[in-house]
Amino acid sequence: MKYTLRFFLLFFIFTSQAFTQTIRNEDISIKINKIFIGDNDSLNLSNIESHLEDFSITPSEEVEIPQTYWMELIVENRSDETNFLINFDNWQYVEVLDNRNNTINITGTLVPVKERVFPFYNSIYVPIQLKKGTVQLFCKVQSSYTSLQPPKSLTPLIVLEKDVQEKRNKTNISIAIYIGCIFIMFFYNLFLYFSLKVEYLPEYLGYIFMAFYATCKNFGIYEYYLDNSFFTSITTYVDLVGSFIYAYFIISFTLKFLNVKSFSPIFYKILNLYKILVFLTVPLGIYFSVYAMLISHLLGLSLFVIIIFTAINAIRHKIISSKLFLIGFSFFIVGLSYFLLTEIFNLSNDSFFAKNSLQIGHTLEFLIFSIAIGHRFYLIKKENLLKQEIIIDQLKTNQDLNNKINNGLELLVANRTLELRLEKESLNYANQQLRESINYAKRLQNAILTPEKELLQNFKSHTIYYKPKDIVSGDFYWVNQNNKYTFWAICDCTGHGVPGAIMSMIGYSTLNDIILKRNMLQPHEILNELSKEIDTTLNHSVEGEGIHDGMDIAICRFDHETNILHYSGAFISTWVLRDSKIIELKADRHPIGKSYFRKEKYNSTSLKLLDGDKIFAFTDGFTDQFGGTNEKKFGKKRLRELITFFANETLHKQTEIITSEIERWKGKTEQTDDMLFMGVEFNYKTNLKQVYKYVDHV
Repeated sequence: MKYTLRFFLLFFIFTSQAFTQTIRNEDISIKINKIFIGDNDSLNLSNIESHLEDFSITPSEEVEIPQTYWMELIVENRSDETNFLINFDNWQYVEVLDNRNNTINITGTLVPVKERVFPFYNSIYVPIQLKKGTVQLFCKVQSSYTSLQPPKSLTPLIVLEKDVQEKRNKTNISIAIYIGCIFIMFFYNLFLYFSLKVEYLPEYLGYIFMAFYATCKNFGIYEYYLDNSFFTSITTYVDLVGSFIYAYFIISFTLKFLNVKSFSPIFYKILNLYKILVFLTVPLGIYFSVYAMLISHLLGLSLFVIIIFTAINAIRHKIISSKLFLIGFSFFIVGLSYFLLTEIFNLSNDSFFAKNSLQIGHTLEFLIFSIAIGHRFYLIKKENLLKQEIIIDQLKTNQDLNNKINNGLELLVANRTLELRLEKESLNYANQQLRESINYAKRLQNAILTPEKELLQNFKSHTIYYKPKDIVSGDFYWVNQNNKYTFWAICDCTGHGVPGAIMSMIGYSTLNDIILKRNMLQPHEILNELSKEIDTTLNHSVEGEGIHDGMDIAICRFDHETNILHYSGAFISTWVLRDSKIIELKADRHPIGKSYFRKEKYNSTSLKLLDGDKIFAFTDGFTDQFGGTNEKKFGKKRLRELITFFANETLHKQTEIITSEIERWKGKTEQTDDMLFMGVEFNYKTNLKQVYKYVDHV
């Protein structure tokens, strides 16, 4: 930072020396000899001499606006120099007739820069060559309302051309150095913006850019490079637009850098109101450019006073870097105020500070603002480091606490893990004992079921699909045959698993007792007696007590001699497939055991079997299985369609197709209930053999 300060100090010393040169010569004088005020289309510099009158206006008298002056100038050269410049500063239009070669030199603020006879920033010069002695010159000058800087006096100044050239060269160097500083600060802050993403840096970059614009305007640079008659005619309006953009960026930067909204909502609203007011001068400038520019300048000065008070208020509320902001902006205010006073009130502007007060103010302002931004980053970084240290200390404390808690938790977890392991081992042992018991129960259950190879020997073929939901099942089949009859039944006890298996053992033993010991042969009588026995066994006779468990059953008795099938059922029907059609032997709609829907008697149905008839019976676990794409029940309709569609297949092939389809339907869905599917096929020849055996037995 100290090298930056030294650089700017050298810059000011160097540029100030650029204007210490003497640009006026006491041996040269110029005065107005005659004058004519007014204008008409017939007048020009060639015929104006006859209209001129003796000059009687004092040099201190103000110039009329708007007005046209025709003058005869007497220039006296008492030196050895020959090249001079006449200074017509702030005149809007100037014509000078050179009597030696009868040429007219044109210049003025409203004349495009490149068309001026001697362009030098905003200065208006006309070159002349003088030998020792007195020279007569005729000139025409005009003033208008298009500028805030009217001519200071009628009498122009005359200076040495070499002094002005020296001044121009050194001014060029000063401007180049200043613009270089602007570019350095602009790109430096642009780098900061992309690196740090600070919210107020875009406005600050815009502010720096508009300072560059103001410098170009002050020295007439952009007028030179954008020089044309149209641009010259709207230069005041362009200045109004630039003033609005300039005000927008400085207001936005102030609001964000000082965070005005956080401590003063009033100043926040006032500053935003100034954005609107300055903008309104832009459309006003279309019709009243001079007055709009004057209002814009007054608004700017009052705006800067508001910003000063805002910065003071920010200092009171201890906003970071607000003091540096106030110092930097104060430098700018001093430079701008001196510049505006010089331009508006026609003060002397030949000194270095008069010509460069705005640039000096901006340079110091940006220098202080850069220090303020760096200072803010430093404080924020320091604050963040302090917060990080606090957080690190807190994290260490939390880590120590966590270590203590974790050590305690690890001990608790170890103890609990040991307890859970012991409980798991105990549960595994109990589960193993239970599984062994259930497996033993399965062996007992399988032992009482008739082996499949001994089933229904009097029929052509038979098939059984038996799939418990759990290890043991609540579904069972019962088969018994003698020389005269063949009995078979399928049963679905309440529940599944162990409870269902217990009910199946009760049902199986009760059927054995009723048919084999008591010799009951009619299916409906068997069911009536079975229901009573189940009621008695489960203690259902006591009103309001016991349980409502029982079973569904289908029981068939086939007479070998007559080929008649006698059937009775409780909720389980029997299907007879004949000629690809199903004959349904319907069951009664009340179960075995006690039920709220129980009837006193079961019905019996008889059907004479024909050669090739197939008999099917199944429990509800088969048709109630959920599955498919919509998780629906398999259903009796789908089973009926499968049986009839594959009616010409063998019984074993039919059963294979049906069981494959039920497995495909189930998919990954859990099995709903125990499954039991039984089918037999009647064949006359096979039955005739059994009849012969019966006759031989009799």
